[in-house]
Amino acid sequence: MAQKDNLKLIYDVAHRFGVKRKLQSILNFGQVSTLGFHATKLCYIGEGNAIVTDDVLVLQFHVWLILSTTD
Repeated sequence: MAQKDNLKLIYDVAHRFGVKRKLQSILNFGQVSTLGFHATKLCYIGEGNAIVTDDVLVLQFHVWLILSTTD
């Protein structure tokens, strides 16, 4: 549906860590997939988040965003 309408898909996999569909990780289904590591999530390692993408422009934007907001 997102491809048909030329929409970007952000996939929240915080509660689906490690899940596969047709032998492919669900981290691959969106342009960006997000993971959360809070105590209420399936994979708890403390506080924090992660993004997964294969789009270089999306990656560069997030690196810039992180670096520009760090004190």
